[in-house]
Order: sequence, then structure tokens, then C-alpha cells
Amino acid sequence: MQTESIQQLRDKTVTVLGGKRSGLAAARLLAENGAKVFVSDFSKDAFSAETEEWFQTTGIDFEAGQHSERVYAADLIVISPGIPNTSPVVEKIMELEIPTISEVELASWFVKDPIIAVTGSNGKTTTTSLVAEFLQIEPYSSELCGNIGRPFASAVLESQTPTDRERIFVVEVSSFQLERIPTFAPQVSVLLNITPDHMDRYESLKEYREAKLNIAMNQNETEYCIYNADDPELKDLRTSAHLVGFSLNPEYDSSPFHWDGGTIYYESEPFIRSDECQLPGPHNLANILAGLNAVAPFIPPADQTGFMNHLRQTLRTFTSIEHRLEFVKTVGGVSYYNDSKATNIDSVRYAIQSFNEPEILILGGYDKNGDFAQLSPLIKQHVKSTIALGKARHVIQRALEPEVDVKLVEDLPEAIEYAASVAARGDVVLLSPACASFDQYANYEERGNHFKRLVEQLNA
Repeated sequence: MQTESIQQLRDKTVTVLGGKRSGLAAARLLAENGAKVFVSDFSKDAFSAETEEWFQTTGIDFEAGQHSERVYAADLIVISPGIPNTSPVVEKIMELEIPTISEVELASWFVKDPIIAVTGSNGKTTTTSLVAEFLQIEPYSSELCGNIGRPFASAVLESQTPTDRERIFVVEVSSFQLERIPTFAPQVSVLLNITPDHMDRYESLKEYREAKLNIAMNQNETEYCIYNADDPELKDLRTSAHLVGFSLNPEYDSSPFHWDGGTIYYESEPFIRSDECQLPGPHNLANILAGLNAVAPFIPPADQTGFMNHLRQTLRTFTSIEHRLEFVKTVGGVSYYNDSKATNIDSVRYAIQSFNEPEILILGGYDKNGDFAQLSPLIKQHVKSTIALGKARHVIQRALEPEVDVKLVEDLPEAIEYAASVAARGDVVLLSPACASFDQYANYEERGNHFKRLVEQLNA
């Protein structure tokens, strides 16, 4: 299927809908393999002067500020993940029955190496990054990519140089990216959890769940699906792949790497005490078990001891990733943490429970129809002051009050100023928004970096 798909691209007309990172990566991959590429983005300011110059150099046609009729004059359309199915351009594409795929599907056509794909409502980036670190040892070399920031298509393009190691692509995939994958079949799929998210895009949790479960739909019996056996949304998982369930229940021991309440075992042998791992909290223990079981099929028979020692050392040194419970600085005895990547309710639940100190919690941004009232019990237990900012601030206030007092502010500078004024020595100031960033920032990274700059400017 891969060979046929690649051969069919040559001299075919392909529209790439959306001109951000993944769209541009898809366009480049297509152009370098002989396709006639047209990139269309509805935003007038979609492309920089440098990008437009690159289009002209490579012979890629483009348009910005509209989706013209030329979009539909295509043999194939690659739809970027940020474009919902309900948009008029996608609805017309469906009416015309033009074949559509995602950038993840496209990139997979060019990969003969193993793929480990990770999805879930929470923990994707931590787990994907951990798996990539696990596989940075002979005889392997990992390529970290996907929803984590480096498009899968870019990783494919940048991995053309032959290597004496076995290359493994470790791909973080979102529900959006999994909506159009007719043949994508990773050697290992990982399903971490499914909790309500992106309810502004999906009509129901069932629809969101179905998109997530697509990750395993094309796998066969020689491939593996690692899943969270504690998650009720994953209990009826159906796939042809070999199912491996991990659990925080010590009595559940069918996975190669399992936990007994204090120690992680590999098969029947003690592997590492869970308190030796640097990643804190039960949610990260689940991520660790998912990551270890994802790499279990790759344990080299020739050097199992060396590989296992590398896994242990990685767990003893691997700390949180940027924008995920990231320690920024202590100012006047107050510790500031950047959790800008926490864009849904469950992420914030985990974050709140990660500290024993009194917390000042900063919520808000662009609401994805999250149920903020679910946070009330944890806020009352752990949080001394709650701040709500951005477009969702009034929604958050209505959901939490009268159970929780909420301070309303416009933006991050005002939130930091207020937090610093009410914080006492020993407190934690936690940016964990439970919202997307699009009301004031281009992405969660920009929001997290702004938070860090503001904290660095504080005086004790």
C-alpha cells in the first residue's frame, strides 16, 4: 500500500488545506515526491514573506485569505488537523467525494521503519518524550515527532540519511490527526486515557473517543496496542493488534512491565522502585508504565541487561517537559510552575494534586466547553486563591462560585501581579489553564513562555 500510494502521487494534483507547521511539512514532502501541490489557507496572514519565497522557489502554488474553487480541483486533499469537519470547505470536499487524508497518514507512506504512536487526552507529550529517550541507545535511534511540535512529515524528510542503527519513529498523535488515517498502522499504538476534551469540536464524548480509537483500527495481529486498563472508556477496545493493558491496580499483572504498589517489575523480576523515578504523581506512573510497555517489544536479546540499565537511568533522570508542570523559579519563597500545556479539565486535576503546598491557581483562556465545576472539590482542598483570565474567565467564575471565590483578571501580567501580591512564603503559583490559548496567544508554548518571562521579571 505504501509503495502504491507513493507512486500514485507523482504528477498528481494534491491540495494541502491549512498552511501551518504540519501543512507546510506535508506540502514539502509531496513536492519532493513529484506531486503538483497547491496550499490553501483561509487566513490572510497565513504565510510569511519567507514562506511565500519558498513556495515560489519550489514551484508550489498557494493562496491565502480564502478557499477558492481551485481547492477542489485535486486528486487528493491533505487536511490539516486544525480544520474541523463542520467547516464549509470540508463539507464541500465530502460532498464531492474527493479522497482526504491527514499529514500523519501521508508521512506514514514514506516510512519502512517501526512507528510507535501515542495518543490520549492527557500525558501524550510526556509519554512520547519518555519513549523517545528510552530508544536512544544502540541498536536504536528514535525520531521524536508529531503533535509534539515537529511534524511527522518533517521527521521523514530529515531522516533520509542512512544510519547503522534501527530508526524508530515515536509519534504523538491527536484526535484531530487520527480522523483521516485509512492505512496508518503503527507497530505499537499507545492509548493513555480518554476524558472529555475538545467538546467545542466533537458533538459527544463518543465521537471524540471514536477518533482516538482510530489509532489501532488498522493494526494487525503482529502489532501491539498498549492501553490503560484502568480507563473505563478503553475497556471495550477492539482491534486485531495484540492487546497489552497496563494498570495501577497491583493485582493486574498481565503486562510485561507492571507495578505492585511500590516496585515496577519486568515479568517476574524487580525492575525499579517507583520512588526512584523523577516524574511525580500517579498520572506519571501510568505514563511510565505505558512507555515501558511500548518499548518492551524492542528489548534486544543480545544486550537485554544494557538496555534495561538504560531504561532505569532514564527514569532516574527524566523530569517534566517544557510547559508541563515545569518549575520556573522561586521568588521570595514562592515557587512558580508553568503548566501551560494543561488545556483540559483532567490535566488540571492532575496538576492540582501534584503539590502538598498551598496553591494559587491561574485558570483561563479559550474555553473548549470544559466542565470547570468538576474542579471545585480539588480547589477547595488544595488552592488558597483562584485566578481566572482571558475569554473564559466569566464562564469559570460562574462554574466555580459560590463554592470557590474567583479573582477575575484580563491577562497573564495582571494574573502574575495579583498572585505575587497574595502569595506567602512556601506557596506555589501554578499556571494550569484548563483552556486553549487562542484568545490571546498563538499556542500554549507562547503562553507558557510569556508566563516564564513574567516570573523572571519578578523581584523578591
